[in-house]
Amino acid sequence: MKTFLKSIAGLVVALVVVIVGGAYLIAPVASVERAAVIQAPPDKVFGIVANLRRFNEWSPWSGLDPK
Repeated sequence: MKTFLKSIAGLVVALVVVIVGGAYLIAPVASVERAAVIQAPPDKVFGIVANLRRFNEWSPWSGLDPK
């Protein structure tokens, strides 16, 4: 029983070392950029986006949950 507990403890320590060591291999900074081109003048786009009553016209989530 004692050797079984030692082997479990050794596995846990090894797993922690692998996880912490892997964390050092990952890049410390990640950057994600997205862009969309809208074929309309800025005044027209701002008029639609700034008006909360017209939210369902531009929201991608309005069709997923209509209630």
